[in-house]
Amino acid sequence: MSDTFRDEFVHSHQILELISAYTEEAKERHGDAEFETAAEYYTAAGYGELMLCKQLPDHADTGDVTLPSASPLARLGYGMKRLLAACLCYRLAGRPARCQNLSERARLTLTDNSEWLFTERPKVGLCHEIRGDFMIVAGNEDFHAAYDTAALQYEDIESDFGWQMEDGFGDFTQIVEELAADVGYDLPDDVTELVYKNSLDERIEYKRTHFPDIIDRVIASGNWNSDVL
Repeated sequence: MSDTFRDEFVHSHQILELISAYTEEAKERHGDAEFETAAEYYTAAGYGELMLCKQLPDHADTGDVTLPSASPLARLGYGMKRLLAACLCYRLAGRPARCQNLSERARLTLTDNSEWLFTERPKVGLCHEIRGDFMIVAGNEDFHAAYDTAALQYEDIESDFGWQMEDGFGDFTQIVEELAADVGYDLPDDVTELVYKNSLDERIEYKRTHFPDIIDRVIASGNWNSDVL
């Protein structure tokens, strides 16, 4: 290992420690309804994760990344979850412009990383699904186009359950499931089985129909509780 990459490895672990500290602080402030401060910490943690997932030019031939202990798609998913939590905090703080701006930056980040991270149809679908999730959390009613593209990519995919177990896929179903449970938005068992285990395109249709209402209930309740977000 060269001195440069040895230093990089050490710095990556230092960044992970910061991410953990920022996330814990964000959750504490979020729990105390200090939403704007929580959003700042969630954003810092999210960008830390995104920095670790970034493919650098010196790694282009081998596919290596700065932190080999987690896949780039997993790191991207961790970062997007933190940014989604930050967006929700900004909405709860009554800062819609900050929420919209962060939502747009997150969607642009997904686009910037699409060529090398989202290389298979299900992963392309996930990219657009997450874009739609950010639009809903930000209160943007134009989310249908993102979900339409996701559904098209998910159509006729073999082994939906297998893909649901891949990095990045599970968390973005659990977010909806946990938020729904937190605000008393009941999910029948058969729907849960269909949406979260058996069908990628069905989960898009569920989100399209119900996720805006779930987010509205979170805003009306004044906070949320979730292990995954």
